[in-house]
Amino acid sequence: MEIVAVGVGIILLLMAYGGIWNVEIMKRGMLAFAAIGFSSLLLAGCGADQEQVQLNEKLETKNTVVLEANQSLKSELSELQTEMDKLKGDFQGQTDQQSKIQETVDSLQKENATLTESITALKTQNTELLASVGEKDKSIQQMKEQAAVSKTTSSGTNSQSSAGGQANSQTAATVASQGQCDIKGSNSGIYHVPGSTYYSRTKNVARWFCSTEEAEKAGYRAPKQ
Repeated sequence: MEIVAVGVGIILLLMAYGGIWNVEIMKRGMLAFAAIGFSSLLLAGCGADQEQVQLNEKLETKNTVVLEANQSLKSELSELQTEMDKLKGDFQGQTDQQSKIQETVDSLQKENATLTESITALKTQNTELLASVGEKDKSIQQMKEQAAVSKTTSSGTNSQSSAGGQANSQTAATVASQGQCDIKGSNSGIYHVPGSTYYSRTKNVARWFCSTEEAEKAGYRAPKQ
């Protein structure tokens, strides 16, 4: 624009110098003006091309930066995707492990319930056994008491029998002293005749016999030689 202004100024000076109605000068001025305008346009076009080149270089530089940033973002996105897949795998593994733990807990709870039922049943059986043992103890105590009563009764009977035996012995001794029977019958079921080895040693005479036949009929036997 400055060049165009200078050209216009030169043309005006030439026209003032040569006269405004001089056609030749006007033609020359117009040609000069046209040349100056064309030159200005060329110079402006060259300047525009230079600016366009610089602008293109800047755009290419920015495009390169953007491409590099885009590539970096793609790499980061790929890493994030890999990390996300890994986290998904870990989460799935933890979910599976939690499911297994829950199954184990459920199984242990069932076993605990079964053991509790078994313990309850054993306690019931123990109570029943204790009750049965108590009844058996009562029965044993009653049997002991009955045995004690029977023993007491038997002792009384034996005492009476002993008294009767002593009376019989005394009677037999009285009879023997009278010279009627002199064969001794011992408590062991053996009879001893006068003059035998154990005759004088036999003190507790259970029965007196007048003959060996009488003693054998009563179940007594002669002593072994």
